[in-house]
Amino acid sequence: MSLVVVDADVLGRERTGDETYIRNLLRELVAPAREAGLRLVAVTRHPDLVPDGVEPAVLRTKSQELRMAWTLPRLLGRLGADLVHTQYALPLRCPCPAVVTIHDLSFERDRSAMKPLERAVFRWAVPRAARRARRVLTVSMRSMNDLIEVYRLDPGTIAVTPNGVDPIFRSEGPRAEGRYALAVGAIQARK
Repeated sequence: MSLVVVDADVLGRERTGDETYIRNLLRELVAPAREAGLRLVAVTRHPDLVPDGVEPAVLRTKSQELRMAWTLPRLLGRLGADLVHTQYALPLRCPCPAVVTIHDLSFERDRSAMKPLERAVFRWAVPRAARRARRVLTVSMRSMNDLIEVYRLDPGTIAVTPNGVDPIFRSEGPRAEGRYALAVGAIQARK
């Protein structure tokens, strides 16, 4: 049975879109993984937030640098991962093929999107991950075009996978009745 590992470190960290994406990705991968005979593991600090049908693997390293350089690659090797999915960055020495989701390149396009140190880290880690990953997932044609233009990625390595709709907003969900205005995104000037 092949092992697919999802880096779910954002769970419980209130990282808005990144956390919502991983929570829903894990929930929606349970059935297809089962049907394909895949074992699905989520690496997290908060195993209580991992949905049923996904095995939690606890990794509590506080330093993101240490986590990506040392503890996550060691855990992937120990687990015998056949594939890992991450967001924005890959472990320095990734012992298995990787898929990376890059939601957007706002940090490349807008200097005010992040603090200078965080922006510098993203400007080093994200292009490196995009070039090393077997596949880059992104959520829009705009982001795909940015990846091609800014990082000179081969379009054949990029898959546009639009974000889904949370079940509470589906016609049979608990909020099916009534009138709504939908505003997507965090309350930030760039959004």
